[in-house]
Amino acid sequence: MLMLATGLMLSLSGCGDGSTSATTTPAANTAPVANAGADRRAVAGVLVNLSGAASSDAEGNALTYLWYMQSIPVGSGATLFNPTTVAPSFAPGILGSYVMQLIVNDGQLDSVASTVTITVSCDPAVSTCVTIGVYTISNGLYVDTNKDLLYTVGKPCETWARTAQPDFHNTVSHLHYNAQDASTYIGTTMTWFEYGADLTQASIDATCAAGVGGVQKTADLNVYTPDKNFFVKIKSVL
Repeated sequence: MLMLATGLMLSLSGCGDGSTSATTTPAANTAPVANAGADRRAVAGVLVNLSGAASSDAEGNALTYLWYMQSIPVGSGATLFNPTTVAPSFAPGILGSYVMQLIVNDGQLDSVASTVTITVSCDPAVSTCVTIGVYTISNGLYVDTNKDLLYTVGKPCETWARTAQPDFHNTVSHLHYNAQDASTYIGTTMTWFEYGADLTQASIDATCAAGVGGVQKTADLNVYTPDKNFFVKIKSVL
């Protein structure tokens, strides 16, 4: 009897509905893909709007955006407005190529960087652009500092920045913000009003818009004209 009972218990212990419990391993998160948009051309003095809207994430996670200026023309004082949004902007002050870089994050991983190149030129059909070179004197020769200033003739309160030499209130070279207004180009001469120096860009824009405290400046296509610690001369007119 004991042997039969033991056999019955063994037989019953092997019965069941045949189901097994399985552990599901969640799929690994993949990095998002940044898309800074297609390379394109822009006009000097006109705000450039960027877009990372074509960026994506395989898991559908919400993305955050971080834009950088990877490279800009020598002498440009351009900065990105709202660089942590999907659609930042910048105002190109001089001609040349501006390379912008975008990295997106899905909350866990960064994407590989994506870049877009904006080639800035002057559109003669829209405006007259005057490029003014900035020079110093060395051994009796005018030396180009490669800090060109680009003006769109007749455009009110167009802002730009350059690196200035040390002066009485700055012991080292420093970024020099300005705004120009009421510019004209006649014959070979460019005339404009210059507002602000070494202030915040916002305050310079305000004084330019109000027409307060402007200093008249002149540059010529053929003559090096003194301008504080520098000399200026028109390089090109488009």
